[in-house]
Amino acid sequence: MWKVLLVEDEPFVRKKLRKLINWEEAGFSVCGEAGNGREALEQMKILAPDLVIADIAMPIMNGLDLLRSAREAGMESKFIMLTCMNEFEYARKALEYGASGYILKLSMGIPELQEALAKVGREMSSNMEQKELVLQKTLDRYYRELWEYIHGQEQASAPVLPERMSPFKHMLLVTVFTGRSSLSAEELIRQGIVSGEKRLWTGSYTREGLTTFFFWFTGAAAPAGEQMGALPARGLYSSPFAPGRLAGRWGEQLKQMAQVWYREEAGLLECRARNASPGSTSQQERAAFTPSWSEEREIIAAFELHNADRVKELLTAYWHSMAVQEAWFGTVRETAARLDRMFASLAGRGEAVSRLLDPEQTASHAALLSLLLERMEQLLAIRTRSDRKLTDHGEINRIIEYCHQHYGSPITLKAMSRMVAMEEHYLSRLFKQKTGEPLISYVQRLRLEKARELLAESRHTAAEIGRMTGFPSENYFTRSFRKRYGQAPGQYRRERQQSEDDSRGDG
Repeated sequence: MWKVLLVEDEPFVRKKLRKLINWEEAGFSVCGEAGNGREALEQMKILAPDLVIADIAMPIMNGLDLLRSAREAGMESKFIMLTCMNEFEYARKALEYGASGYILKLSMGIPELQEALAKVGREMSSNMEQKELVLQKTLDRYYRELWEYIHGQEQASAPVLPERMSPFKHMLLVTVFTGRSSLSAEELIRQGIVSGEKRLWTGSYTREGLTTFFFWFTGAAAPAGEQMGALPARGLYSSPFAPGRLAGRWGEQLKQMAQVWYREEAGLLECRARNASPGSTSQQERAAFTPSWSEEREIIAAFELHNADRVKELLTAYWHSMAVQEAWFGTVRETAARLDRMFASLAGRGEAVSRLLDPEQTASHAALLSLLLERMEQLLAIRTRSDRKLTDHGEINRIIEYCHQHYGSPITLKAMSRMVAMEEHYLSRLFKQKTGEPLISYVQRLRLEKARELLAESRHTAAEIGRMTGFPSENYFTRSFRKRYGQAPGQYRRERQQSEDDSRGDG
């Protein structure tokens, strides 16, 4: 609704204006009346009307002087002037001063007034859209500069609040992990989860997988905490605060999002203000965890050996260590993206490989681990298919791929028969027919080949390698290795190392 101030020294004309049309249907509401220009000017300072309908001829201060004084004071209200037949020269001057139009008082009727209001309404809507667009761009820049100040980037001092936001006295913040959340500022308002008095302005800023919604109120504001906690998104909301405290409150909210990252439950919690100084705290939080290349190298080595169970074990332990040290979620996401790129590089080429993981689509530590493990399984299957000699039978190929990915875990004929829905004896005959060896022999040979690779390329002890490749005891591993390769695991490693040393010495 556009607010209208009626300015006319004759009460019956003001009464006629009020009753002539249905103001609300026209999109307007009468916010006040005045009997002369001076009185109207004072009311304009308080009411800030969008439109002033003013008589030109009035005592104390006429309509023309009112329009001129309003413009000199920086007021942007639109004006429609009421004039008599012999006041055309004044009406012309009113148009020069920026009035939107005039109406002859003697012929004023419903069509004339509706037409004038419609014209002014279109002008105000167009102006409002342009102003809002300019303000939105200004605020987008302000949010970006404020983010950089909070994180100690470039900005030496907090950016100045845009002047047009000075009428707003209270704010609320809602920050969520963007992920797949469909949460929006408009939805929070529509459901009454965020509400306030008088005028409202909303905005948002997304960076590093976080989206912050800004709610600006000219009056009081309040969040519905119980409903916040039931939302499917994961994040924090603030209590109302003055806009001048935005840097500190937003900085504290961003800092506490690191704790939300490790929560299992969804929903929005209230962020408790702690008056933290922007910049240094966030940088210290980010530096609290350093990715371990030795652990990541071991993960990649297990992937290269097609050992899905070992990769899962190592990734889970790595994720746990990050949780214990409360690693900054941005660092965790970078780690996931880096490992995914290495998995994809080892898997080869193809459309499935080229679609890299997007860690910012996850909203928690556990969810990102699940996504990375799922992605690892997919890429490992691609790598297995490209590296292994498969058969012409789809179900036997499924078993071969499974064996290459899970050779570190128990693999039995019974379990494989359930996986492919075949009778055990039939599967045993079919597997030997297609591969040239029984399933148990195939798995044993595969485990010993992987164990030999680990003895040559890793620093694990023989006992550790035996467990990693699925042997129930060190003695059984040693006997099996000696039977196949003619020497014990330790002897093989020493001879391999000596051979490499000799090669380097010859070079």
